[in-house]
Amino acid sequence: MVNSACSREALSFLPGHFVSLYDMLTFYAHKFFNISSSLTSLEHALTDDAGHPVIPTPEFCLIISERLRRTRPECLAIGLTFSVRQLDRVLQILEETDMAVIVQANLSGSILALSTRIQDELQELLFMRLTKEREPYYSDPRKQFGKPTLEKFPSIVSDVESAGECYATGNPTACVFHLMRVMERGLHALGKSLNDPSLDPKQNPNWQKILGRCTDELSKPLRDRSDLWRADELFFSQASAHLMAVKDAWRNPTMHVEQNYDDDQALAVFNAVRGFMSSLSIKLSE
Repeated sequence: MVNSACSREALSFLPGHFVSLYDMLTFYAHKFFNISSSLTSLEHALTDDAGHPVIPTPEFCLIISERLRRTRPECLAIGLTFSVRQLDRVLQILEETDMAVIVQANLSGSILALSTRIQDELQELLFMRLTKEREPYYSDPRKQFGKPTLEKFPSIVSDVESAGECYATGNPTACVFHLMRVMERGLHALGKSLNDPSLDPKQNPNWQKILGRCTDELSKPLRDRSDLWRADELFFSQASAHLMAVKDAWRNPTMHVEQNYDDDQALAVFNAVRGFMSSLSIKLSE
């Protein structure tokens, strides 16, 4: 996929950059072709019909050097760092003024070694194809949750991004794991609304303790509840019930290695967590 923040002229194969098939064919196919054709022609020119090395003239050494210097940025653009090192070694040989040294270095063998190294490095460049439907979860997972929610709960950004990336790349159980961490931030916000010092996130209260305290609050007469809970009984009752359901259905099985999820289940959890955090952010924040 194409990273919109990256111009086509600056596209590279660096990790984390999106490259569409179109861009690979349009902007990189010619690089592969230029490298291959340039080295192949040099290999042929440095051997005779019988395949024996040909002693290059000083003029031809200059031509070889020029072609290799044109090939160098092509290799760099694709990320072939080890091939560039080999290419630089050949260029260093060509800079020798003593032709005897150049002949002894066996240029044809050095060019062949360079071609082999380039092929080896190209085989190490692996790409993962993302479907059109999953690409947004990888390229812009924050957008999936929405700016208002992330502004109220900035600490969930990292886990939202990780959850989106895991879903997009076919790691559904890891996706749910990160989503449970997102839900925990919502749980802490709910605990904070009770004004109970024992529920301070710094003391790392567990789900059961916070939800138990929520149940206790809801069991009180309305007049005895904390200000926020008294003002909107329905909101806090629904939030508590939702978190209790999440704890039993997703959180405990995920954290205790009891459950693996498939892609459909992970997407369902993603949508449910997004919806819950969105509704929670209407009244609560970190």
